[in-house]
Amino acid sequence: MFDLFEYKYSESVTKYIDILYPRRFTLHKGPSGETVPKWMAENKNNKCDVFSVDGDHSYTGARTDILNAVKATKKGGWIILDDMDPGGETRKAFDSVFAEGKLVDKKCVEDKFIKIGHEDRYDDKNSRTLSSSWCTARVT
Repeated sequence: MFDLFEYKYSESVTKYIDILYPRRFTLHKGPSGETVPKWMAENKNNKCDVFSVDGDHSYTGARTDILNAVKATKKGGWIILDDMDPGGETRKAFDSVFAEGKLVDKKCVEDKFIKIGHEDRYDDKNSRTLSSSWCTARVT
């Protein structure tokens, strides 16, 4: 996992993922534009089966995150992307990488309403409803 690790819930989420995938999960703290290329340089023969992207929301930053995810994921592996609102900068970046043929089997779920707590992501009290969109694709 490549994460800034800057939110109150970051530690609890990390512990939960580690419980789900014992001895198969490693956290790399810091900006993904730095930590993913560093990990790739140190792990040339080790690629991800699944790579979830929820990073920079600018077009350029999202495109960099997606391209790094493609490079870090084995051929046929899956990329899962958050914040893929139609017409948004992250979606445009994803669509451009897909159009270049680096990804196939694109599937998107758009405008799903979800409840998210203000204090932590597990609390449905004092929550707000958000519209969210996700996409998946396989690496070519």
